[in-house]
Amino acid sequence: MTWILAIIATEALTELLLHSTPLGKLRACLSRWPFFKEIFECGWCLSLWVAVIVFGILIIRAEVILIPIVLHRLSNYLHVIYSLVKYARRS
Repeated sequence: MTWILAIIATEALTELLLHSTPLGKLRACLSRWPFFKEIFECGWCLSLWVAVIVFGILIIRAEVILIPIVLHRLSNYLHVIYSLVKYARRS
């Protein structure tokens, strides 16, 4: 179960860092350095570094930090499923 939590948290954090409007200023600031610029241009690269951080959180046994992130992501998936079902009923 811990690994599923870690996988969902990694995906959610990667998407937030890549596409979140509130984090746009952080991305712009970090992208001034070549290392971060390359990472933010590649979702695959960014997900690797996010996974390293998430793995570190698991190693120090602080996975409770990941729960709100996972709940946020799962609620997004549920919203998408609900929208698809609602749309399918109209058709």
